Amino acid sequence: MRMPEWRVRYCLERLGGEEGARRARELYESGLPVREIARRLGLSSPECIYAVVEARRRGPYRRRARVTPEVEEEVVRLRLEGLSMPRIAERVGISVGSVYRVLKRRGLAGRLRGAPRR
Repeated sequence: MRMPEWRVRYCLERLGGEEGARRARELYESGLPVREIARRLGLSSPECIYAVVEARRRGPYRRRARVTPEVEEEVVRLRLEGLSMPRIAERVGISVGSVYRVLKRRGLAGRLRGAPRR
């Protein structure tokens, strides 16, 4: 299961930033058990070790890209045409969560009455 970004950031803080994360990854790659790595780094749970190892596989943390006003307008237009949130997300190239946030800000997050289902 993929760990949420906020949890990865929290774990990086617990490990003392990138230097601690680098040390945890080195120990992990050396074959040391995750519980032992956690103990050596002063953590009560190995969860943070998994987080930094997974973050390494995914690449550096990046903030969520802002949805441009043009994309917002396209999302609203497609919703008013009756498209579902997953279809809008696929068509526009953003996540379903981003579509929901845009529509919620515009008061269109619920089901549209009278709109055709697509």
